[in-house]
Amino acid sequence: MTMLTLDKIPELVKSGKLSVSGACIAVHKIIYTNYPRFDLESLDEDSRSDLLLEFLEKRVKKLLERYDPEVAPFGAYVFKALQNSKNSFLKRRALRSSFGYTIFRDSMFTYAEQMQKTMHDVTDVADEIPPYKPKDKNEEIPQLVFKRVFKKIPHRLTCQASQERRLRQGLLILALKSAWYINDEQIKKVSAFCQVSEDIISSSVCTLKSKLINKALNKRDIEQRRNRAFCFIDNYKSQLEEEKLYGKTSHFENLIKSLEYQQVNWERKNSLLNRGHFKVAPSNSEIAKVIGLPHAVVSRYLTNFNKADISKIKEALG
Repeated sequence: MTMLTLDKIPELVKSGKLSVSGACIAVHKIIYTNYPRFDLESLDEDSRSDLLLEFLEKRVKKLLERYDPEVAPFGAYVFKALQNSKNSFLKRRALRSSFGYTIFRDSMFTYAEQMQKTMHDVTDVADEIPPYKPKDKNEEIPQLVFKRVFKKIPHRLTCQASQERRLRQGLLILALKSAWYINDEQIKKVSAFCQVSEDIISSSVCTLKSKLINKALNKRDIEQRRNRAFCFIDNYKSQLEEEKLYGKTSHFENLIKSLEYQQVNWERKNSLLNRGHFKVAPSNSEIAKVIGLPHAVVSRYLTNFNKADISKIKEALG
């Protein structure tokens, strides 16, 4: 799949070598990993992700169904369609901004924010460490590298060396758990501190991230419903204030019922999001497959690492 190009995808689907859903994900992955080629470098990472998720959800399948090889190469066809989607996306965003579109932000940390905070706290340890450069070809083979990082040490380590080793292991697993949110700068820091090449971490993150698209779509859907509920609440409250100001009508009771319904609706969806029911993160089993460990071991690392006192670890590392 790594050598797959856009122009080859329609023929692979037609021959049955690639499913439609697999083709859609392949198109998304190619665009996501080569976004400058598709004139998307002007968008920030969040906007680019939103645009591409929307493009995957609403356009890619239709493009595959309607594609005519006599008209243009599939790559050019996708490029043109993506530019149209980008223009529409930017217009809608500008319109929402100009009219003061209300987007309610969580008052508590969401799963993503908690993960990002932990990543920032720990990767600060690696601020002064130079980039890690692989010493031989074995350092470019993921299975061998992960085996080296997590292998048992036959001799006793000093307290500091033992803590540093556990921190490297935990940070590497945490980076993979944060696959959907981790950025290039954090990958560099994780690479430097864990002594694992950036290419291996990036490749592993990309593998895990490609399996999270449906989770991301589900989370975005529930967030949009939660946000719409908040907008309805704001709207109904304004209408009720007008009713009180100019005199109650028969519509007053209906407004109260609608407001109560949307408040319950908002609270339920907000609670689900705050409790992490729609978190966009790979399962421990998926991480375990990537690094070659039992999923129970991955779970234990994450549990212990998230309970650790980061400040004490920094002190121990000097």
